[in-house]
Amino acid sequence: MVYDGGYYYLLTTTWSNIQITRATTIAGLKTATPKVVWTKDSVAARCCKYWAPEVHKIGSTWYLYYSAGTSGTNGYQNVHVLQGGSTPYDTYTYKGQLAPTNAPNDWAIDGTILTISGTNYFVFSGKDTTAGQAIWIAPLTNA
Repeated sequence: MVYDGGYYYLLTTTWSNIQITRATTIAGLKTATPKVVWTKDSVAARCCKYWAPEVHKIGSTWYLYYSAGTSGTNGYQNVHVLQGGSTPYDTYTYKGQLAPTNAPNDWAIDGTILTISGTNYFVFSGKDTTAGQAIWIAPLTNA
């Protein structure tokens, strides 16, 4: 949940879509109508099992980070990012998959943004064939 511009924004998933609910009070989120901001994707690598959505404002733009993967198994889950607008309630477009350069096809989930001394880092849970399960941190770029 985030607070911006007089609204509280709560993100939820149904496994096949990502929703944002907004209200001027926390209690108001209980009865507010959710808005679907992303729905089942036709790309097989990110079609299913949406979870862990978070929004972060970087500069003047909001970004939505979420975990998703293929149908069937949980073995190929990765973090993806959507680019929004000037509020968390704006329209989102697909920006890309976030993955470490040394393990681009390995499992990565539940990412968040960490800012230290003005530099943004992406922190996530990941597993690769050499290091196993670990918490990863990497500088966030717009590449």
